[in-house]
Amino acid sequence: MKNVVLQRGFAVRLRLAFLLFVAIAFAATIGFAAHAPHSSAQTTGYGAPQPVPDQTIQSIGSHGGSNTGLALGVGVGVAILGGGVFVGWRHHHAAEHPYD
Repeated sequence: MKNVVLQRGFAVRLRLAFLLFVAIAFAATIGFAAHAPHSSAQTTGYGAPQPVPDQTIQSIGSHGGSNTGLALGVGVGVAILGGGVFVGWRHHHAAEHPYD
């Protein structure tokens, strides 16, 4: 009985994935076939964009970032991914832990 339910759930997810794929492909096809102009912005006259010379942004202090901030960001990212992997692993191996 459980196998039938799992197969039905898989079929529903597969059908949804296929539907989303078809919708994205359809939207891309319509977008390419629309022949819309690349830019409808004003290019001449008053209010037109002006050419800006190259500018260099100078960082404050000796370097642009903090090694502590980088380490903290990487640590938070690893913790989030690790937590997701752990939750997925526990969900996939639920039969090994029937009392959780």
